[in-house]
Amino acid sequence: MAKVVGLPHFDVGNARLKIDALLAARETDDLRAFRDWLATSNGLTDEEVRQLLRGYRARVAEFARSGSASMVRLMVEGGIGLLNPIAGIALSVLDYFLIENLLPHSGPAAFVNKTFPSLFEKPR
Repeated sequence: MAKVVGLPHFDVGNARLKIDALLAARETDDLRAFRDWLATSNGLTDEEVRQLLRGYRARVAEFARSGSASMVRLMVEGGIGLLNPIAGIALSVLDYFLIENLLPHSGPAAFVNKTFPSLFEKPR
């Protein structure tokens, strides 16, 4: 059986698949990106796959795009914008540039790190 490096391992006897979560996940862009990536990832080494799915950059991008990190950035940018509107605008543009270009959203990594584990529940 083929194994994708970096995916969480589940003992089928211990974890139950949440069908409603699976059906909802089928409609996400992250799952579509993961399927597309999986279909074209034949020549990648295990280390390349590991870096894409679990590497430092993927984890930092996931954190930077989280709701709490976005709220902190918004509050800082808004506060600076109240004191100096031009600096606030410049900071917002810089924030957008950094997030989109240096820490781009990775659909496969987001699926593996967030969506995939949420499809299972541990028995009580």
